Amino acid sequence: MRTLKPMITLCLAIFITCTSFASDTVRIYNPSTLSLTGFTNKTFTINSTGPSGEATSDTAPARVYVPIKRIVGPFDNINYSLLSLSGVNSLFDITNVTHYISYPLVLNVGSTAKYLYTAVRITTSGTSYYVVSKSSGTTPTYSNLTNSQVNSLLSPMDLCKAVNSNGGTVCNSSTGDLRPNSTNEIAPFKPMVYFFLSDESLSIDGGTPIDPTASAYSGGVFFETQMTNRVYDSTELETSISKVQLGDKRLIVTYSSSATMDASIFKKVVAFNRAADSTTNDTLDKLGLGKMFSNELSTPQSGSFTLNGLTNDVTYILSVALEDNFLFLTTMSPTVSGTPLEIQELLKKQACFILTAGFGEEHYITNYFRHYRDTVLFHSWLGKKLIKYYYHSAPKYALIIYQSESLRFVVRLMAYALYFVFNFSWLILIFPLLSFCLALRVKYFNQIAKNSL
Repeated sequence: MRTLKPMITLCLAIFITCTSFASDTVRIYNPSTLSLTGFTNKTFTINSTGPSGEATSDTAPARVYVPIKRIVGPFDNINYSLLSLSGVNSLFDITNVTHYISYPLVLNVGSTAKYLYTAVRITTSGTSYYVVSKSSGTTPTYSNLTNSQVNSLLSPMDLCKAVNSNGGTVCNSSTGDLRPNSTNEIAPFKPMVYFFLSDESLSIDGGTPIDPTASAYSGGVFFETQMTNRVYDSTELETSISKVQLGDKRLIVTYSSSATMDASIFKKVVAFNRAADSTTNDTLDKLGLGKMFSNELSTPQSGSFTLNGLTNDVTYILSVALEDNFLFLTTMSPTVSGTPLEIQELLKKQACFILTAGFGEEHYITNYFRHYRDTVLFHSWLGKKLIKYYYHSAPKYALIIYQSESLRFVVRLMAYALYFVFNFSWLILIFPLLSFCLALRVKYFNQIAKNSL
């Protein structure tokens, strides 16, 4: 028993030491629902993407999208930002220390007090990170903490401090302009930000290097903090609406873009109900905007989306634009108007009762069979009889069909089947033909095999 006590004491000491060492970590608060806050003249939410794990590696960081104020150039890029609609009148200025980003972190600290540091890697790879900030106070701030939430503030000016201290040319401290590339301002600047704990007193001049892989600075988390001041004027990328189809309390908008936005930063399509018609592409400050539709729209950069929950018999003046992760928009498309109709009015307007009741809106299938009615059926005696019978009986059943989702589904299914038969009947014929040829081939080889015996 006496020999066991020293061993138990030793094991306990090792356990306490290891636990204390392992507890000095920085983690992200709620990484699966990551939310960062920015402040310029007003507090707002910054777009971000949570990491696939805990962001403890620079190969799998969290991502933050920071819109930077454009200083050089003929325009103010706040006019291209959705933030302007919420009262933000200045994007992040890289010369303004009062503009900052708040990163939500969780600290676990043992009995030895630590500072919380921020370091920045200005290159796309490597282990050289430069310290730009630390928690306030002349002595280490944090100790004896378990899952303690803190918000660490970092100014884009601090990020540029590390760039300029190490010979970088991205941040122009005299003009306040951000130029990710000396010949191309399109690609975002992507400094990697690292938060870590240490009891050392490190200089925060942006020139003090640390290595996150070293044991003295490990245990932190990584944020790829992307920054850009770019805009998409109408000479570079513009959107247009080619068609607005009518529905009951909805409109179906078909749109396209003149170029493709970088897929890594493209977020979604947004639509506005404008206060007046416009035949030109406009920026947000010139729109005289009405309501912005808040429902998520389709993510492809061209295609169709449906605006639901509209009011029938009200005319909507629509513009669309592409939105990126930095909350910048392309210029608004020229407007196109559309007026949702109650199903009764829509049935009369479409003059194709059963199919319109099935689809509940204008649809290419309905248009196809209407064209078939006018160009084929109408020019024969039997066709005219069928048309007359249809318009005598169909209105009685159209509303019944529209009010039953199962009947609407059956109508749509039959319509698609007929459309396929009318347009791809050669595919229906080719399968029996192939089967016949295959049967002949099998019979031929069976006869050869029989003759060889």
